[in-house]
Amino acid sequence: MSQPLAEPSWIERTIKLCDRALIRAAKADPANPLLRDLAPRNQPIHFAEQDPKPRSPSNLTSQA
Repeated sequence: MSQPLAEPSWIERTIKLCDRALIRAAKADPANPLLRDLAPRNQPIHFAEQDPKPRSPSNLTSQA
């Protein structure tokens, strides 16, 4: 069996760095729909209030 590494891998560190950058950008410009869609799911409430339609499978298929 392999032992877990003491520190996160470079991939995990890169993902965390990108997440932080997206969160900062989304907070700086909350009206930008691209940043709102890319931000993590634990978004502040004001992001959800600006979204006119909830994201459900039926809405996604009707838009396609």
